[in-house]
Formats: sequence, C-alpha cells, structure tokens
Amino acid sequence: MSKFADKERHHLFIEPQSMDNTECYINGLSTSLPPEVQREMIHSVVGMENAKIVRFGYAIEYDFVDPRELRHTLETKKISGLYCAGQINGTTGYEEAAAQGIMAGINAGLSLQGKEPLILGRDEAYIGVLIDDLVTKGTNEPYRMFTSRAEYRLLLREESADTRLGKYGHALGLIDDKEYERIKLKDEQIKYGAQLLEDTKFTPNKEFNALLESMDEQPLKDVSTAQQLIARKSFDVQKMLKIVPELEKFDEYIKEEILVEGKYARYIDKQSDEIRRMKKYLKINIPEGFDFTIVSGLSKEVQEKLKSFAPPTLQAAMNISGITPAAIEILHIYIKIAKRDAQ
Repeated sequence: MSKFADKERHHLFIEPQSMDNTECYINGLSTSLPPEVQREMIHSVVGMENAKIVRFGYAIEYDFVDPRELRHTLETKKISGLYCAGQINGTTGYEEAAAQGIMAGINAGLSLQGKEPLILGRDEAYIGVLIDDLVTKGTNEPYRMFTSRAEYRLLLREESADTRLGKYGHALGLIDDKEYERIKLKDEQIKYGAQLLEDTKFTPNKEFNALLESMDEQPLKDVSTAQQLIARKSFDVQKMLKIVPELEKFDEYIKEEILVEGKYARYIDKQSDEIRRMKKYLKINIPEGFDFTIVSGLSKEVQEKLKSFAPPTLQAAMNISGITPAAIEILHIYIKIAKRDAQ
C-alpha cells in the first residue's frame, strides 16, 4: 500500500496448482511480511476468510561489499589478494556474475604470477562498463548491465568482440596461435574492405547511374564514395558487391562485417574521436570554488552532486554516480570559459 497508496484496487489471480485443486497460488500478492501479517492479509480478501496458508511467502536478504571498496581488478582495497565477483558486489544476473568471475579470476592469477592486471576500458567491452560503473559510482540497487549504460555501445557490437578482445585472450593463453591468426586476418580484411569503400569514388555518369537504377537505387547527383552509397538503408551485401566487385574474394561473414562497418563508419569515427577527446580532457583541473550552478546545461541533481563532492578534476567528476559523459563535456566548456574570463 505504501508504494501504490493512490490505487483503490488491485487484481489478484487464483491459480490452481494441481488437477485436484487442493492448493492455489495467489498471483499478484508476493510478500515477505511476517507470518501473522500474511495470515491476516489473506483472510481480509473476500472469499478467503477461512483459507489455510500451506507455505508462507519469503524473501532472501544478503549482505554485499560496497563495490567502491574494490579496485578495477575486483580486488578489495582493504584486504590484499581478496577478489570479489557476483552478487556480493551488488549486482544481479547470471551474465553479470560470469563477467566479474572471469575478470576476478584472471586478475587473481596474474597477481600470483607478478604480472600486470587486466583492466578493460569502457570503449573496449561491456565488462569494462560494468566494472567501472561499480567501482567508481557504486550502486543503490542490484546492478544489471544494460546497453544504455555504455556511452560507446556502437563500438561494442557482438560481432566485433573477437577483434576487440582477441589480443588479451591470446596474451593470457585463452586463445591459441591458430585462432589468434584467424582473428588478426579477419581484422585486416575488414579494415582493408572499409578503406576500399572509402577510397572508391563514383561520378554521376550515365553508365553508373544506369547500374544504380537497375538495383532500384536513386541515381547520383554528385561525386560519391562507395562508403556513402552503402550507407543507404536499402544497400545490402549483394548491391555492395556490384559496385565494388573486388570484395567478392572475401568470406560471407567478412563481407557482412565490411557492410556494417561502412554503414556506420561516420558514427564510429565520431565515437572514436569522442573517446580520444574524453581521455585527453579528463585530466583537466576544475578551478577551486567553481560555481556549478552557473552551468545551465546540467540538471539540478547533477549540480548538487558536483557541489557536494567538489571534484578537483574532470576525471574525479566522471567518477561520481549519475555524472554522464555529456555532463562532463558541458562542464568542460564552462571551465574553459571561466579560465578565459579569469585571464
């Protein structure tokens, strides 16, 4: 009732649990209240005044480690050599637990061997986003890894996982030499194809426009690259091969990848530029006593958090829960203005 105090009614569904109908499950009445309260609640429902409760509802409560007490390796800051993974870090979900488990295990093994730890960046893997969110921002509720949490998700496509992370797998001995050579060859072929699309140019002559019209495509009006052409929604692999037949020599999955890379090339380049820019200016200092309330592009909540924490750098600001890359970019602009005015 405390959650839906404005509601005057709530649907319950009585579901028989057997052919004999000796037990029923009340769908819509999940609870973990004390038995005496549950009994009184059930008997308050019209038609259930004399119902007998066979099994009371329950909930599981568990403690967890504040993930901000962990390093990016998932080793605890207070106890050297102790690595945590899964629900104990405040997460929920099988994939989240598995992702942390493999990273904690890898880093524990590397530590024992006296080797450098493996820390994946937010632009390299969803695992990197998951762990970075946890250890820098913490969580107030069970954390799930949603794609919306990754600001560079265009780079984190599942079909590119091997080319992004293969080098780490090979260095750790998880991928043999033969498989790694296949991954490197795939990466080289995709990059070659993407570059070929960018370098191949077409003029709006009669012959080429006739080819486009035979594919039900609009004719060219200006000089265009193959990359610009395949960015059209209607362009598929077969059409791509008609305008750049040199790509025929590659395997089907390579052709598909080249098509995808070509379609999203401009967006990928933009995100890559953002990553380079972000890494560069996260080191920028925030002037002491900076008035965050003057930054009109920030929400009141973000302004209050920044004022409360008073981060010394943009990197420190980025580590505050709820501070997005977009907020950092806006803050960066205002810091530049403040520094310029102070001169």
